[in-house]
Amino acid sequence: MEIDDARELAYSAAHQAYAASSELLVPKTFKQAMAGAEKAQWEEACQQEIAAHMENGTWQLVELPHGRTPVGSRWVFHIKRTADGSIERYKARLVAQGFSQRPGWDYVESFAPTIRLSVVRALFALVAADDLECDSIDITTAFLNGDLEEEIYMKPPEGYEQYSRDGRLLYCLLLKALYGLKQGGRQWYLKLSEVMKEIGFRKVRSEPCVYLWEDSTGGKVVVPTYVDDCHIIGKTKEGIQHIKAELQRHFKLRDLGPTSWFLGVDIKRNRST
Repeated sequence: MEIDDARELAYSAAHQAYAASSELLVPKTFKQAMAGAEKAQWEEACQQEIAAHMENGTWQLVELPHGRTPVGSRWVFHIKRTADGSIERYKARLVAQGFSQRPGWDYVESFAPTIRLSVVRALFALVAADDLECDSIDITTAFLNGDLEEEIYMKPPEGYEQYSRDGRLLYCLLLKALYGLKQGGRQWYLKLSEVMKEIGFRKVRSEPCVYLWEDSTGGKVVVPTYVDDCHIIGKTKEGIQHIKAELQRHFKLRDLGPTSWFLGVDIKRNRST
């Protein structure tokens, strides 16, 4: 009993230290980020985000047409941590302030499904029971892959404003979906579904966020997805690597290796039992 109490106290202390450090380190605004002790880390994170947009062709800088109202933009900062609470990387995300979008004008449909946690638990139970391989990948800046159909203008990101030759502020004409837009999640889901179908996957009828691939010999690969977090489940490492290679042809992704973390849950395997 004393050992259990000591473990609980240690966990509580670690959790409080983690919460305190998170509260102290993560800035709420761009000005706070540029004025704090971690300015260099946040500045690098912002530059990486802008570079991703430039590489992706997310927007085109133009003068704002007469009569058009742009949506706002803001920076959101986050410290990504590993399972033990240590800092993995500083992350800056540029988001559109989609609350000002007008239905029927700036967007039509906005629904995008997400996987049910009961399905995730069932799949992990199958992985354990059948001794399957399970790897994780993270699609880098996933929403930026979604194609945008509506004509939407956005205020330029703070700290990265540009002006025309006559001194007018240039606005972002969005060409791709962006985090914060009402339709951003839906456009990413449609893009991912299109790519998975092209690779040879089909959706499980009862769960639109689970994709199934089957080869001529009966080998199966299952890919459950939660927005941009994907898990690849299969009998062999070779089959999983094949799917990763196929996805890399379409998206920029990070290979996270064997699954150890999902939606705040620490995952450990004891394959011998």
